Amino acid sequence: MFSKRDIRFVSIIVQKKFTDSLLQTMGTHAILHIARGGKYTSLPADIMRDEITEQEKYAVEIVSGSQDLLHTLALHGTTAVPPGIPAPTEPDPVEDLEKLNAIAKKISRFTTLVDVLDQKLAHISLQLQEAAAFKDTTALIPEDPSMKLCTLVSGTIGDSVHQSASTVTDTFIVRQAGRHIIGIAVKSASGDMAAYLRSFGFIEDRSIPETAKMADENISRLTVILNRYEQRKRRAENYVKRNHNRWVSNLAGLNEQYTYELAMIEGKKNFLFSSDTVIINGWIDYKNSSQLPDILYQVCGESYYVKIYTRSEMRRSGITPPILLNNNNFFRPFERLVKNAGIPGDTEMDPTPIAAITYVTMFGVMFGDAGQGMVLIIGGLLLTLWASRQQPLREFFYDGGIILAVCGASAVLFGILYGSVFSNEHIFPPLWFNPMENIMGLFTAAILMGAAFILIGMILHFINAMNRGDYHEALFGIKGLPGIAVYAGSIAVAIRFLLFNRAPSSGDITVILGLPLLVFFFRNVPGFLLKFHNTLFPHGVFEYLVETAVECIEMFSSFLGNTISFIRTGAFALSHAGLSIAVYTLAHMVNPDITAPLSLLIIIAGNIFIILLEGLVCSIQAMRLEYYEFFSRFFQGSGTAFLPFSLPLKKTEGGGQ
Repeated sequence: MFSKRDIRFVSIIVQKKFTDSLLQTMGTHAILHIARGGKYTSLPADIMRDEITEQEKYAVEIVSGSQDLLHTLALHGTTAVPPGIPAPTEPDPVEDLEKLNAIAKKISRFTTLVDVLDQKLAHISLQLQEAAAFKDTTALIPEDPSMKLCTLVSGTIGDSVHQSASTVTDTFIVRQAGRHIIGIAVKSASGDMAAYLRSFGFIEDRSIPETAKMADENISRLTVILNRYEQRKRRAENYVKRNHNRWVSNLAGLNEQYTYELAMIEGKKNFLFSSDTVIINGWIDYKNSSQLPDILYQVCGESYYVKIYTRSEMRRSGITPPILLNNNNFFRPFERLVKNAGIPGDTEMDPTPIAAITYVTMFGVMFGDAGQGMVLIIGGLLLTLWASRQQPLREFFYDGGIILAVCGASAVLFGILYGSVFSNEHIFPPLWFNPMENIMGLFTAAILMGAAFILIGMILHFINAMNRGDYHEALFGIKGLPGIAVYAGSIAVAIRFLLFNRAPSSGDITVILGLPLLVFFFRNVPGFLLKFHNTLFPHGVFEYLVETAVECIEMFSSFLGNTISFIRTGAFALSHAGLSIAVYTLAHMVNPDITAPLSLLIIIAGNIFIILLEGLVCSIQAMRLEYYEFFSRFFQGSGTAFLPFSLPLKKTEGGGQ
């Protein structure tokens, strides 16, 4: 707890011919974090660089091309990868790229043909709809269009007109089918109808009555064309179905093979090559270091050299290792809270255990309800069980379930202290106090809790400063011992006043504030004498005085602001209690007998609402306090995660065209 794994720097020298087989074995065991860039690696020799670049070019093209084609096939409903078709075990990039291009051409011809046929089918279907509507519209046309009492007009309207022209008035009728218009009006109203049609951009076409006689023939002709296109589309789709297994197996196999090759190439890009040898630099967890000689002997026989650095050798060489946290199964899920803010540096303590305790405590203070907490525990445990079925995000959901369950346990504990079960505060008396009945006590407890967390953060800052050798900051800085003394003394005086009603005396103020501030004011004197810096006032006396004054003001303002900020935990505890009161008040308004079905339904629905809303709000607020008020005191997050080189698992044995 609070420690990290012992990560050691390692250098390996092997013959160049063993590069691929060693990389494959390393990728299988996943124990070596390969050094990337900086002073540990450099570009390989020109001939190797050109070779790796060429391999990478082919691999990237094949991976991206196969992914695109698999996506295209998925859009046409063909997604399953059939088993049992072997993939190539010895990749030939040129040949495999040709194979990919051949499949791409076939799929391209199919998709192009289907797109064209879909466009034609849509066009013919629209024509059929217009033809059918046109046939219905021309039913207005009498068999003998030479009418004496009425006027018949026919024509079209513009494409830009989207408003329907169809209408029926006392003196004329207009029917529209697509762009086609048929209108009949009494002789005296022909001018009114003409004016109405002009507003739609009407263009007269006297051939429409004759065309209407051929409507049935037109519909029959369009139906024949539509059936022909549908048959062609079915033939194209059947062609894809016949070739689906072969194409998808090939594409999946190529994608898998060259994803694997890209991982190999990415590893080799960080090696140092000569004409005959290769140097691999990286880091290894010291507990796994005994496996390394066995792996090297398995691949290279006795033709290898390996050196695992000691911690002192790493410090002398200025080598900073990547970080692998080392927590037990209870605290490990809470590493996600820390990693969201960054990876602890090599000289930083791992704050995961403290982060877990503070986060869970703040959540419980805000969400104190024994019954609702039990629901969270059950939900968290169910989430951990469900996580085993979610392979891509299994660890994420499992960790989330553990955190939810532990937060639920904290809510149960504080629910017992508050005397609250499923929003009911009258089942049993509180072991501590009821938040709504002792608001000032709740706020005082919240502030004291926050003060304790801030003080812990300052102590962690002191330890981290000592670990990284910044003794001047740790011993004389405003965030070091002087600040700790001021804050701890102020808390002690405040607690004494609350418990015994004793106000601080002038002597108390002198000891608590005067002595630490005096040490801080003269911090450069011991710093100069102990050789922490070369001059007494590096930037001049005036700047030193201004800087000291500003830092003192900032210290007091941040102490006050950060401490008062924790009062929000009490405020959210009150809001939780207030919602609980509102639920039972509403249930009583519906029926004074809260055991009535409708009242019980309101209580159940209200509890569900509180669990969802307050659970989300309290978790966010606890995280906000964790990062901004607690982590900001000590955490830098300057580390790099330890990520051992691994190769993607091959799910199939291959592809084959």
